[in-house]
Amino acid sequence: MPNIRFILACFVVLLCVGSPAAKVIVVPIDSRPVTGQFPQLIGRIAGIEVVLPPESMLGNYTRPGMPDAIGNWLLAQDYSGVIAVIVAADMLAYGGLIESRIPTVHAETAIRRLEVIRTLRARNPSLSVFAYCALMRTAPTATPETRAWRTQMARYAELEEKYQRTRESHLPERLRELKAEIPPREFARYYEARTRNMEIYKALIRMVKDHTISYLVIGADDSQEFGPHYRETKQLRAYVREREIDGLVYICDGVDQHAMVLLSRALMRHYNIMPRVHFVLSDEEAGDRPANYESLPLLISVRDQIIASGARPTDNPAASDYVLYLNTRGVDDFKFGIFREMLTQALDTGKPIAVADINFDRSGVGDARLIEAIWQQKHIEDMLAFAAWNTAGNTLGTAIPHANIYLLAKQVNKNAFDRELRQREFLFHRLVNDYAYCRVIRPAANAMAESHPEGSREESAGSALKMLQDWVSTNTVKVIERYFNNYYAGHTFKAGETDYEIKAIRNVRAWLPWPRAFEVRIEFELVAEPTVRDRGQ
Repeated sequence: MPNIRFILACFVVLLCVGSPAAKVIVVPIDSRPVTGQFPQLIGRIAGIEVVLPPESMLGNYTRPGMPDAIGNWLLAQDYSGVIAVIVAADMLAYGGLIESRIPTVHAETAIRRLEVIRTLRARNPSLSVFAYCALMRTAPTATPETRAWRTQMARYAELEEKYQRTRESHLPERLRELKAEIPPREFARYYEARTRNMEIYKALIRMVKDHTISYLVIGADDSQEFGPHYRETKQLRAYVREREIDGLVYICDGVDQHAMVLLSRALMRHYNIMPRVHFVLSDEEAGDRPANYESLPLLISVRDQIIASGARPTDNPAASDYVLYLNTRGVDDFKFGIFREMLTQALDTGKPIAVADINFDRSGVGDARLIEAIWQQKHIEDMLAFAAWNTAGNTLGTAIPHANIYLLAKQVNKNAFDRELRQREFLFHRLVNDYAYCRVIRPAANAMAESHPEGSREESAGSALKMLQDWVSTNTVKVIERYFNNYYAGHTFKAGETDYEIKAIRNVRAWLPWPRAFEVRIEFELVAEPTVRDRGQ
């Protein structure tokens, strides 16, 4: 049964809704779909317009964005009806996530660019500004230029931190061997970027202290047990504590998901709603271990993601507004069978659930057993959310905000048909993107790129890129249409007093946003019509 606080908050929302369509302005961390398109798709479920800078300003892979132009664009926006602004500090300071890993932009320039946030707040004193940035990952960016030494650089950074903490006697010799394999200039640039970034993190924390930034997330990008992020995190937590703003700065694992996490937080705060979330792990023992590319135990990571999204965890399923089913890494067949039965039974009985799958195989694809069980469910479209991509933080930071915002949408989006259709579009988007593309298309595309003289899985150019784009576009569209016809067509849903049937999918498009096959941008529209019974009324 939903908790009473949530119901009362929803009642308040119903009384005050009726103003023009609300907007949230988002400056994403780069031009990938997850950082901009996903927030837009989730936002429109609730009737919220998510406004992004022009794509030309956001850069592309190793080509940085245009921070000064984005700053001017930000100041030029009309802020009437704007609920909040979400800013990726890495884009505003350096030109994006990839650029944050190299010391091209000096600290003084980066801090000057961030001052646009202060100007924005001065002009709009009541505006809430949420910011996020990446705590630099251990490995340099995977490009053809870094291929010869990036693994050694990452390993050196990891073992250097391990030696500081464990003093294992064999490590100094191994560190000398690794350093000899890294170009001295690249070695110096790596640590120069980390030093510069620490100055920027502290500048952002000071902006929280003086109320320029309402809430800040610092996300450790692709972290692990050992690495420079460990010491950096300790220093930043101490810096935050000294300023007595612990509740306003969130330091966590993962970064790509935070435009969605902060969108959820901004909307929950604006509408005074706080969903209660109970979560179930397929293997309870996995909760004490970090997931891949993360440094915190999974239980802490899940609770942190829930809190950052504006929701609250609860140990009591009866007091929750929905249950998050989390399929953990390496779960055995017996435990998975119990987990699958619980999940499918909840779907069959109409209980509100979200699903996050972090049991990735070596190629980074989710658990085939889980997705096949979900595809077979008659009520697949009744899930609040589904995600299974890249890392645990990325996955949780998609599924939780999606579920939160859909619950919110049922209160604030008066167009029930639009809300329910948009909900089903994003759910299908996640299923085909996270599973069908990653399992069926991406491995073949990577093999194709590696076989071409101008191609590689890190980056392709010229004829290799054109070949890759054409092949991915054609075959991804075919896969999406096949999955729609096999699993989604004919499903029904209720909007208001009317039952609708999902009849068709149209305007299906797919292309590579960056010159690699790791991610794809997918666009489509679902077509739904009243059922025969309702058409006859």
